[in-house]
Amino acid sequence: HYYSNSSLLKKLVSLTSFLPLLVKFQRYLRSNAFDFIKDFYGDISEEYQRFLEAQILIVAQAHSKEINFFTAALSLGYTFNQTHYVPGGFGRLFDQMTANMKCVERNTQIEKIERHSDHFTLYSKNNSIKARKVILNSTVYDSGKLFDDGKTKRYYEKYETLNNHQSSFMLYMTIKSDKKYEHHYQLIQDEQYIHSISNAVFVSFSDVTDSMLTPEGHYSITASIHTDSRFWEDKKTYKVKKEELQSQMLKSICDILDINESEIVHEFTATPRSFKRYINRSQLGGNAITIKNFLPKLPSNDTPIEGLYHVGDTVYAAQGWPGVMLGVENLRGLLDV
Repeated sequence: HYYSNSSLLKKLVSLTSFLPLLVKFQRYLRSNAFDFIKDFYGDISEEYQRFLEAQILIVAQAHSKEINFFTAALSLGYTFNQTHYVPGGFGRLFDQMTANMKCVERNTQIEKIERHSDHFTLYSKNNSIKARKVILNSTVYDSGKLFDDGKTKRYYEKYETLNNHQSSFMLYMTIKSDKKYEHHYQLIQDEQYIHSISNAVFVSFSDVTDSMLTPEGHYSITASIHTDSRFWEDKKTYKVKKEELQSQMLKSICDILDINESEIVHEFTATPRSFKRYINRSQLGGNAITIKNFLPKLPSNDTPIEGLYHVGDTVYAAQGWPGVMLGVENLRGLLDV
């Protein structure tokens, strides 16, 4: 199957490639996930329901009452898939991916794109680049700001309503400890964390043998929780909110995972404003895969603008490594490369 959005006709034709899946799984596509789980399993404990909701939110960026069961099954299936560890962190992975590329411009933000009849001109602060084809990885909510021409801006404007303003609050730590920790934990509490939209914190530990990331006997810890980017817009309350959520997350992690305060080497946090500063986007996680936002309403990896393409978590096939890679594979097919 494949998905195109370059014209209405091509979109309709591409959607027919999903018909076998729609027929095979139509029962699960029509059913609300929350109701399906309740009908199938009967009454389940509130604790187990919170666990399911936490898993679903990570992948679908929505709750079980907002999605169909097919989406929920895919979301819950993530935990059964094999995961991989990159020694030295994900930065090393991208270094290896770009090692053989002839020209990689780092620290070069594209501030404006002009569309011409047969090419695009991309402007950075100190340079300009001409290209016949452009593949963006910015969000569909932000990409329209790069263009001045009406056709391109109107294309992106119709997807601005998909922006749910969901983001992440991150806590980064290094600890010195001789305890044995797993790579991942999900910590779920009864009440929602302050200044967040979730009661679950996802915690990742570096491998104990990863001396490229931390010295021997140390762990690098990354903890994240869902939040709303609009919570962090008020400069007057920003610092207080940041300290309050950091304190609450730190206490939960240390209490549950038996980390002593004396073991913490250093810690710092990142808010949606931090992500806006460093990666030029405050919304994280891509489009919520709800019943209202199902496939025909989502942008594809091509566009009606000739030569303009898109990858990332706000276009097909949504967020996460599997979703983004499926989108790249879809684009390869559309480009015939």
